[in-house]
Amino acid sequence: MANALNKMRLALREAGSEKETISRLIRWTELYLRFSRTDDPEKLDRPSVEQFLTHLINEQHVNNDGQDEALEAIRVFHQVVHQKVPDWLNQLISERYKTSAHNVLSYAEIRRLLTGIYGIQWLAATLIYGSGLRVRECLRLRVRDLDLKSNQIAVRGADDRIERWTPLPVNILAILNKHLEQMRQEHIQNIVQGRGLVNVPATIATTEPRSARSWDWQFLFPQEPTSDDPLIEHQPVQHFPPEVFRRSLEHAAVDAHIYRQISGASLRNSFAAHMAMRGISKEHIQQMLGLRKMIANDQGEPVPLPIEGLHLPIEAPKEHITYI
Repeated sequence: MANALNKMRLALREAGSEKETISRLIRWTELYLRFSRTDDPEKLDRPSVEQFLTHLINEQHVNNDGQDEALEAIRVFHQVVHQKVPDWLNQLISERYKTSAHNVLSYAEIRRLLTGIYGIQWLAATLIYGSGLRVRECLRLRVRDLDLKSNQIAVRGADDRIERWTPLPVNILAILNKHLEQMRQEHIQNIVQGRGLVNVPATIATTEPRSARSWDWQFLFPQEPTSDDPLIEHQPVQHFPPEVFRRSLEHAAVDAHIYRQISGASLRNSFAAHMAMRGISKEHIQQMLGLRKMIANDQGEPVPLPIEGLHLPIEAPKEHITYI
């Protein structure tokens, strides 16, 4: 292993690479070879790289940039030491960096990805994909933003005004209703115990002080308490943290053998592409994404689009329901 790494280091120096870059690439390569326990090109195959990436994400919590750099180090290693980058490695890198159509996932990839996410994070991911929401828009949703009669979701701005409506997929309604009922029961218990306080905008807290304990103002994706300190329990509840959701999405992508950068934007872009495939006009898609203003009524409020019965190309595995 040492000879191979030295050969790689010399080649990078001769190519004029910066000292810091060389150090990082060597470090990633050494980690990979130690993980694989060999530098034999016959044993360094695609499964070994996929297992290494999974290890980096699940055990080392390495972000996308770090994973990209690790892959680049492995590519350089093969190019320098083995005189050739294997076809399977080029294919893996091509899949990961695939950016056509803004990194849109296929229906099959969506199914595989969502299979690896659980609980309220599964519900959040399906809403981002099925409604075209941004991650923060989704995690900030409150009970009052759901119109279960017309299967629409209200997306609000910083001033609490509705900026647009987007469709609520009908084939997750059963799971959504179960989640809401569980939340409602917990909210009643919290109110009885003197808790149930949720974080609300400052203007609302001033003009409507009771709203902080109102059911309608509860977050759809509340953050779980992280301390046994009784004082924490009486602090206003925040929404689920975006960074935790993003990490879960990255882990699920690796488990689904999707070796390219996957984020909430990937789900949102997939929503747009799949809606276009269903014949929805570009103008309507842009309105649902918040890229174009929706038609307003006489009061200046956006009017929901006439899109009914929207189904996702996935069904939640039964084990997911028990986590919500």
